[in-house]
Amino acid sequence: IEPGIVVEISVANAIYDLSRRDADIAIRPSAVVSEQLVARRVGTVASAVYARADAAWAGEFKSASDQAWVAADASLSHASSARWIAAHVPLAQIVLRADSWIALMQAAKSGIGATVLPCYLGDSEPLLTRVTPVLEDAAVPLWLITHPDLRHVRRIAALTEFLSQRLQREAARFE
Repeated sequence: IEPGIVVEISVANAIYDLSRRDADIAIRPSAVVSEQLVARRVGTVASAVYARADAAWAGEFKSASDQAWVAADASLSHASSARWIAAHVPLAQIVLRADSWIALMQAAKSGIGATVLPCYLGDSEPLLTRVTPVLEDAAVPLWLITHPDLRHVRRIAALTEFLSQRLQREAARFE
């Protein structure tokens, strides 16, 4: 990164509006990106079902009805993994909802129930095991996005290029 650039990171469920300049750059997993923005695809975020490695059923996942689930709350309903749970898991099986992937990971790690996590997160936790293959219908492109008026600003271009290279180097971890 070039000298004099200060990076401010906001990790939140809010989707900042780059058109209104809520942020200069976004790294966003999303099926679609507004045509009014400049977007560079830097990979794919894969997801799978994870559960505590010592869960009795973890090696024999057959049906979403067979166990308790922890699921994203309404603030994450736009996420592909949240939509997968909504489509495949009976409401009666959901025992906990949370507004954070980290909270869902911790709940699954504690043995409260299974959940769908991005593979880069679930695979990094030794107490969790992946109990399904990658969920093809929950995979989503990963984008590096900025406003068209900012793409030629030196500090934005430098950071965008740096992030693009770094994210593409880590593509296997996301996929």
